[in-house]
Amino acid sequence: MKNLTRKPTRDEQLNSYHAAEDVVASLPIILQTEKLMDELNTLTTGYPRSERYALGSQTRQAVQDFFELLITAAKKYTKKTTLRDADIKFFLLKRLINIALRRHYISVGQYENLILRFLLPIGKQLGGWIQKENL
Repeated sequence: MKNLTRKPTRDEQLNSYHAAEDVVASLPIILQTEKLMDELNTLTTGYPRSERYALGSQTRQAVQDFFELLITAAKKYTKKTTLRDADIKFFLLKRLINIALRRHYISVGQYENLILRFLLPIGKQLGGWIQKENL
């Protein structure tokens, strides 16, 4: 007997590939972190010149590392250690933002905006994800 199943076309293969990519890209924590990266890029350009390439660069690098760990965790089968690393990087990011506030590189309003719009929701989502994986 002949096998009657047909081979998927190139367009069908590409569509299934992009559908799998869209699942990761549409995770709320990923979308929120992308917005946080944009906001921090804007804020860190307002740091004093002496700190723009020190604390500003460290802050941008921390959020990029955190973003990379989130994507890695979303793609991996075992996520526990990657999410733990992401939690550590997220803690570092929050501390760097606190340092910027203490040194008056960002205003209290900008700090509150970051906390309420980005850090609290991302922290809750990350904590929920970690709890889910620990079960």
